Amino acid sequence: MTLKLLAEVSQQELLVCLAELHNHFLGYVKSMSLKCAVDLGIPEAIHRRGGTATLADIATDTKVHPAKVADLQRVLELLTASGIWKTSCTG
Repeated sequence: MTLKLLAEVSQQELLVCLAELHNHFLGYVKSMSLKCAVDLGIPEAIHRRGGTATLADIATDTKVHPAKVADLQRVLELLTASGIWKTSCTG
C-alpha cells in the first residue's frame, strides 16, 4: 500500500474509499440493530404471535416505552431494508 498526498488522489479513488467506509459503517449499524432486536426479544414476540405482528404488538410484547416506539420502528425498518425482516401492508 502506498500513501499519497490528498492532492495526488483522484476523485474516483476518493469515491471508492468513501464507498468502502460507507459499507463498513452500515455493516456495523446493521449488526448493532440486529443485536438490539434480539436483546429486546423481538423475534420471540413475533413468534408468539404466529409469525406476524404489528409495530404496536411488538412494542407491547417487548414492553418498549411509548416514547420509544418511533425508535423501535426505525430499527425494524433498517432490519427490513437489510432483508432480515419482511413487511406487508394490510388494509
